Amino acid sequence: MKIEIKQATNVSAERLWEVFGEKYPEIGTWSRSVFASKPREGVSAGGAPFLGRICETGFGRVTETIERYDPEKRQITYLVRGEKMPPFVKRMENNWIFRDIGNGRSQIEMTLNGKISFPFNVLMGWMMKIQLTKDLKSNIEDLVHFAEHGSPHPGKAKVDATPKAKKGREALA
Repeated sequence: MKIEIKQATNVSAERLWEVFGEKYPEIGTWSRSVFASKPREGVSAGGAPFLGRICETGFGRVTETIERYDPEKRQITYLVRGEKMPPFVKRMENNWIFRDIGNGRSQIEMTLNGKISFPFNVLMGWMMKIQLTKDLKSNIEDLVHFAEHGSPHPGKAKVDATPKAKKGREALA
């Protein structure tokens, strides 16, 4: 399964990299899909100053491990493993690049590659792709809003007020 999203934005690539790359562990402050997040201590094999991040989400705890971290290219690649991820999902990797397209604008290029075992790739892959695409587009919207305004999307406060989000923050504290 492969999902590719490209989106031009009125936010500079440098600012997007600052929020998503340099402050990678802080996604819980701006993403509606992440109730809380914290860094995984250590230096990644990919060169990042942290190993990855741990996130509490609507899908339970998600652990991410950075495989590639390139500030010059504004590129980050990480593996995703969720406690509720079904065993037929063998690998989930996400790659983000923030490209300068001039005049303070940028293009976000996000590619998710998932390896799903047969026959689940045929039976469920299409449903997973629809849901993941929706979630990733929402995450991009949240990222752009935060980078542009310096505050989370208005929907973040609504999500954070739910009992599920409160429980997620407590679990990560």
